[in-house]
Parts: sequence; structure tokens; C-alpha cells
Amino acid sequence: MSWLEDYGLWIVIALVILNGFAVFLMIRKLKKEKAVVQSLESLSLQDTFTFEAPLKKDKTYVTLYQSLDDQIKQLMKEKDEALDIEEDIRTYALTDQASNLLNPLGFKQAINENLHTMKVVYFLRIEPSKEYLMHYDVNLTQRLIKLIAKSLRTIEDDVLVARVERFDFYLAYKDESLVDKINHLFNQAIKDESYTFSLNVRGGMSYIESDVEQALIQAKITLMHSENTIQMFKPSMHHTVKQKQTILNHVEKALDKDGFYLVYQPQFLKENQALIGVEALLRLDDDTYLPNDFIPVIEQAGLMANVSRMVVRKVCEDLLKHRLDDDHLRVYINYSDYQLDDATFMDDLKGILEEKVINPKRLGFEIKEQLFIDAPHKTKQVVQAFKDLGIDVRIVEFGSGYTGLYDLSHYLVSGVKLDKRFIEDVLTKDKLKVFKALTDYIDLLGFEIIAEGIEHEAQAKLLENSIVKIVQGYHYYKPEKMRDIVHLMQKKNN
Repeated sequence: MSWLEDYGLWIVIALVILNGFAVFLMIRKLKKEKAVVQSLESLSLQDTFTFEAPLKKDKTYVTLYQSLDDQIKQLMKEKDEALDIEEDIRTYALTDQASNLLNPLGFKQAINENLHTMKVVYFLRIEPSKEYLMHYDVNLTQRLIKLIAKSLRTIEDDVLVARVERFDFYLAYKDESLVDKINHLFNQAIKDESYTFSLNVRGGMSYIESDVEQALIQAKITLMHSENTIQMFKPSMHHTVKQKQTILNHVEKALDKDGFYLVYQPQFLKENQALIGVEALLRLDDDTYLPNDFIPVIEQAGLMANVSRMVVRKVCEDLLKHRLDDDHLRVYINYSDYQLDDATFMDDLKGILEEKVINPKRLGFEIKEQLFIDAPHKTKQVVQAFKDLGIDVRIVEFGSGYTGLYDLSHYLVSGVKLDKRFIEDVLTKDKLKVFKALTDYIDLLGFEIIAEGIEHEAQAKLLENSIVKIVQGYHYYKPEKMRDIVHLMQKKNN
């Protein structure tokens, strides 16, 4: 105890001194850390973080600084990369990848940012002519789109250009003065390293008043009224578009509710009036609209794929229902221009025939002459596909276009149906020699000749001494449902 009593006071004093020194060191350390933080806060993100004295002189913190330097540089790099990615995504979202023009979203955004200068919107349809269709493929389409985009960019420096889809484009400008420049631009052929393309331009314009979307709709409406011209929107155009929309609504409802039916117009041998075939014609159940009204709407709305398969099914069902599959009657179906790019039609056709157990020889397809002119290569492939299935093919509306007669011999078609307008123009007493020379040559090439649209006795009389083998028209028989055609067959057989 005596030792503790002699030195205890000094021990306490020493402990107090040591504790005070420890506190002093702690405070000194905290001050240095605070200085580091303040120094770091004073540096911008663009600094290189090469720390100079007095910070760098303190070896205790050199490692810390270097670590922080590396981490912040990495963060800056990641931040820059993230900003680049964000910009790429934004550009991608507003750009059409096929043309490198704006897409519709980017176009609308650009107009809204420039409403003080952009006063007129244009909706253009720049359609390639037969040179393109003759060599059609995906790569050629992409090249042609790029060529058109490049041409549109040269119109004016301050014009906004966007691609909508396929060969449809938006433009925006301060006024309507671009019309002449657009026409001049595309009146000349455009070229790439392999092909020269002629283009047909039509379109609509509308003033941008307050609503960009409304102006674009009006420009599209105007396009529907334009044939090889670019016109300004007129309020009266709304009526036509509204009528087409009404028809489209009716058609879509009919497709959904099985609201279509078929009638068949007989085709007779001229020499003995034997019934040898019929042409299938589509009708609406309630007969609200005529085919000339609803067929173009079906084609323009992209519904032909559905309708074409429906027609094939209904033809097969009528053949089965009336037990005509083993008969010699052949049903001809119209092949629409809009089916040319329908890649699965042939497979679906084959599937329907197998499902319904219908002999393919009971069917025939009629393809317009114009398709042989506009897309000879693809049309030849279509004809071959029909022939491979055992289905007959004819050229119809012959005389409405300019197919060379010799060119017909390159196609595996069985017959040529003369166009109704051609019959009206050429099957007259004054031009009978022309009619005879033409039909004799078609016969010499080995094709059957069908005269369509024979409406009058006078026309029938003029055909009597011609080489025409098959006739069709109201003069002989109007279109009827299949049950009536069956009765007609029975009557003729008896």
C-alpha cells in the first residue's frame, strides 16, 4: 500500500498527460482528413486528380489519393459511356434505320421545335415504276430507299425530311414552294451503281395551324385524291375519306361475321353454248356496297390476304356442297395485284385444297395483263407455282395494257381474256379487221381466246365468224349463286 500511496498521484498525472496527448493526435488526424475532404470537394470532375503539395507530401494519404483518383476516373469514364449510350438510344428512337432520315416520331418532335418556321407539311408517295418491279428483292428496295432519301435531302437546306414506311415520306417547309422542286427532282431517273429507276410522285400538303398531327392527317387524306400530282388539302376531301372509312368498317365486320358470299358468271363455248366454266365474284351479304366500291378499299387496307383465302374456301365449299368436284366445270378466281408479295398464299392454297379434298384442276386463276407488264419476273414465278399445283391460269383484261403479243408465249397460261373496254372499242364494224388480225395471232400462239363483257346482241353477232372460243357476259347469263348455276347445267344437259 505504501508504494501506491507514494507514487499513485504521479501515476494519475501521467495517465492524464498520456490521455491528453492521445486526444491531441486524434484532433490532428481529424483536421488532416477534413483538409483532404475540402481539397477533394474543391476539385471539378474534369480534373486529372494529380494531387500536389501540401496534400501529396503527406505519405500517409498518398495511397488514399491514388485510389480515389483511379476510382473517380473510372466513374467519369462510365459516366461518359452512359451519356454516349443515352444519346445513341435517343437517336435510334427518332431515326429511320433504312434511310437515316427522321422517323415519324422524330419528325413530329422536330416540327414542334421549329413551329415558328415550319408552316406546311407534305406527305409524298414516291412509287418506283416497272424497272424496280422487274428486279424486285429486299436489297434492291433498301438501296432504292437510300437513293430517294439522298435526293430528298438536296431539295433545300432547311427542309425537314422523314420516312414513314416503304416509299412514303414526310416533308416540312416554310411554304408550298417545294412542289415544283420535288417534281423536277423525280422527273429525272435516279441511279445507283447497277440500276436506273424511274419514279412516280404523288402527294398531299396541309398548312400547320396549331395541331401537327391534324396537319399530317389532312396531308394523307389529300394523297388519296392525288394522281401523279401534289395537291393542297381541301375540307371537302373529308367526305370521300369518311365514306371509305365507312366501307372499311363494313368490310371488317363482314370478314369477322362471315358476311360475304359468292356469285358465279358462266362461261360458254361460243359454238354450242356449252357451259364449261364460271368466274367467282365476291359480294357483301346485305349488298350495301358494290364490288367497285369495296374491292379497292380491301386492297388499300391490306386485307386482300384474308379475303383471297376466304374466297378460295368458299369456292371449295360450293363445289363440295353441289357435288361438282368430279365435274368438268372449272371455277376461275381473280388474282389481285396486291397478292404478289403474299409469300404464303401458295402454301395456304395447297392446304385448303387438301383439307377440302378438292381436285386442283377444278380451279383456275385469272391474272391481269398489267401485272405481266409491271412485274414480269415475279408474275412468271406465280404462274409457275399455280401450274405446279395443277391449277389453270389465264391472262385477263388483255388489251388494257401494252404487253407484246410475242411475250405471251413465255408464260404458261392457257388462255387470254379480252378486256371489256377493248371489246367495246375494237369489236365494231369499223374495226373488225383489226379485231380479227389480233385474235388470229393470239390463236396462232396457241392460246384460247375468251371474250368478256358481251352485253349486246350486236356484239355477239360480230363474234360469230371470229376465232374466239369462249364467251362471257350479261348477253349470255348474269352472275348467280352456285345453286342456280347447277340448275342451268342440268337444264343444258337435258
